[in-house]
Amino acid sequence: MRKIVKSDCWLWTGYLNRDGYGVTNWPSPGKKKASALVHRLMYEDVYGPIPDGLEVGHKCKMKACCNPKHLRAATHAENMFAARRTCCLNGHLWTESTAYSRERTCRFCKNEYDRNYRAKLKQEMFIVDSRVAINRAMHSTVSKEARRG
Repeated sequence: MRKIVKSDCWLWTGYLNRDGYGVTNWPSPGKKKASALVHRLMYEDVYGPIPDGLEVGHKCKMKACCNPKHLRAATHAENMFAARRTCCLNGHLWTESTAYSRERTCRFCKNEYDRNYRAKLKQEMFIVDSRVAINRAMHSTVSKEARRG
């Protein structure tokens, strides 16, 4: 787990499912191992079984958080009302100006992804001269043809 000092969140650093919740393998009655949501396991470990008809929600609105102090049992309707998005999956503030289209990323995350993608492409490029850039695989093919002819 990674602790964020200013918010006291305990962020799960293991596998996150596509919705951003921490998941781990856990022994289950009648099965060898089963996947389990980490925040539910933490809630049950500290507060006991989850009451029937209730689900575990995050007071901090960080899906990867597993700090028991940030978890509460609530009805589905209460959870949906409280879970209105205020930050992206990486914790950046979610506002009209930082939201990126209808995707689940904010502009900060999108810009970081784009920077990393451009850097990766740049590493794969081979500069022939100031006007031409080709990738390394194409360069080896062109070099072989140039040597032949």
